[in-house]
Formats: sequence, structure tokens, C-alpha cells
Amino acid sequence: MSRLAAALLAVALVAGAAPVRADEAQPYETVRAIEALQDRIAAGDTASQAAHARAVLRAARSFVRVKAETWADKRNARALVLYLFSGGDAKTVADSVPIGVVAPQIAELYAGALAYGVGDDVTAREKLMAIDARSLQGGLGGHLALIQATLVAASDKAKAVGLLDLARLLAPGTLVEEAALRKEMSLIGSTGDLDKFALLTRRYLGAFPRSSYAQNFRELVARTATEIGADDGPGADKRLARLMTGLETAERRRLYLAIAHAAALEGRMSMAIYAGTEARKLSRPGDQDATRAAIYAGAAAIVGDGYDDAERDLTRAPTDGLGAADRALRTSALAVAEMIRQPLKTDRVASAQAATAEIVTDAERSLVASDGALKAAAP
Repeated sequence: MSRLAAALLAVALVAGAAPVRADEAQPYETVRAIEALQDRIAAGDTASQAAHARAVLRAARSFVRVKAETWADKRNARALVLYLFSGGDAKTVADSVPIGVVAPQIAELYAGALAYGVGDDVTAREKLMAIDARSLQGGLGGHLALIQATLVAASDKAKAVGLLDLARLLAPGTLVEEAALRKEMSLIGSTGDLDKFALLTRRYLGAFPRSSYAQNFRELVARTATEIGADDGPGADKRLARLMTGLETAERRRLYLAIAHAAALEGRMSMAIYAGTEARKLSRPGDQDATRAAIYAGAAAIVGDGYDDAERDLTRAPTDGLGAADRALRTSALAVAEMIRQPLKTDRVASAQAATAEIVTDAERSLVASDGALKAAAP
């Protein structure tokens, strides 16, 4: 079945109005339709996410009605494994398709996929880790490598990274590669391997700039970038510049904004100021991105030597069109600026101390009263 035919069947599975009903299609055709939806998700078709979820449920119901001998066909058995690796309904499949009825060549793989689907990671590792993903045809190898990486990520990060590289190699341009890139970047981000991280960033943004998960990816880059520059020292800006090498202007602006925002909230002043300043350079004067960049950089600079410039930028920053979080950050930063500018007054301090003493006295009275009540109630 061609990709076009698979896409048409995908529509049929969701809408229920196709020339060929899902329960009349071979299981491998049904799963190809699900794969076509996954490709559309990777390409940025957000509507396909809901369609994919519905197609997965419909597929499970259709598999229940399939005759046992159907699974002796290797194509259908492989498709069943793909279905489970794609988040399929493992409980329904386990109840309706015994291991003994699937093609013998696929039985061990199917058993491992079932175990993974129901959350039995111990059995899944026992069954799946012994299989070489490169020995499997089509997209199944990429799926397996991705699952294998997931199973060992907590215990062997280096092995997981190697398996994710393999998954990307075996399934380029698919949702498998998209997921492998995000998972791999989350694993290597904390190691400080900036060159590998930058390479994967460029690959992701080159292949999946409109993915339904692209925003999650950008947030991951921002978090990892703040970790890479955790010392907030003079070298942080150079590391960030290396991370941005080769990216298009719009993408660099988006990432610098995300990094500046995260750094400002975490109190990393040097990084927030640097990333905000760079984002501002890459923005058109007066546009919303320039305003956000000024707010992020200003919120960090307000407590440093750049107080005057930061207060001016924050005051001038228009709030029209800003999200609630950005408006709140600007308001908080200006409140801090006002506190810094206010001279320390003795009478204000005295009043605060008197109020504090009154609160403490009241608290002590409450404790004494409470203690007396407990003693009175004791047998």
C-alpha cells in the first residue's frame, strides 16, 4: 500500500466513511494508516494527533475480530508489534491475540512488545534487548531501537544515546526520529557535550520545525542551555553562541527568547541579560519579540549595575499583546526597581519591627492557650 493509500485509509479509520472499512482491511494495512498519521504529526499537522488516538482505538477493536490464522502472516505479525510500539492498546491485544498464533519469526519480539505495552519493563528488557534492531526490516527497526533506549536510559545513559542514534539512522524523517532526537537531547544535555547538542538541535530544526512537539523541543533547548551555562560566568555567552551556530535568524531569536526567559526566572543574571540582548538584536525594533527581550534582560539587570537602563526599558515596554506571564514579570521587576530606589527610613524599619513583635506576641499567646487546652483535655 502506498503512503497516499495509507493516508486515505487513515481518514477512513477516523471518519468511518472509507471505501474500505477498517475491519475489512488487513492488520498491516491498518497499521500503515496509523504510521501515515504519525508522519503527519511529525510534519506539524496538529489535527492528526487526535485522529491518531482515535485510529489506535479503532484498530484495537478491529484486531479483536481478526481470525487467528491472520496473524500467521509475517506482515500482520510485524504490524501488530509496530502497533504496540506506537502506543497501541496492549491490554486488548493481549486478550485477543495469543503469542502462539503469531508468525514464529516474530513471536519473541511480539512477547517483548506486549510486555512493554503493559508496563512490564523487566520482561520487556529480557525479550527485546537481545534483538538487533538492524536485523528488522522497514520502520520496525527504528521503533525497536527507540524502545530499547527507553528501557535502558535510567541505568545506562551512554547505551541509550547509542540506541537513539541508531533509531534516527533507521527511521529518518519519521516521528520515530523526531522522538529520538528529543529524548537524546534530554540525555546528553546534562553531560555538557555542547557540540553534539548543537548538532542535534540543527537536525531537529531542519527536519521538524513544524512538528506538533516543536514547542516542547524549544523548551528543552532553553532548559538545557541554562544548565550548560549554569555557572552564569563569562564563558556562558560563548557556549550559547556555539549552540546557535548554523540556525536561521528566526529560530535563533526564538531560542534566545526562551533562554532569556528561563534564566530570568531562575535568577541567572548574566545569561538572561546576554540572551535577552541577543534576542533584541535579532528582532525588529518595536515588535513584540523586541519587547519581550527587553523585559527578560531588564528583569535581570534591574538588580545589577545596569539599573538605570533596565528601569527605563521596563517602563517603556508596551504591554499590549503580551501574555499574562510576561506582563507579570514586567510588573514584578518594576516593583523591585521601586524598592531599590526607595531610601531606607528609620521610622519604616521601626514600624516593621513593632508589627513583627506584635505578631510574635500574638503567636506566643496562642501557643500558651493551646498548650493549656491540651493539658486540660488530657486524662
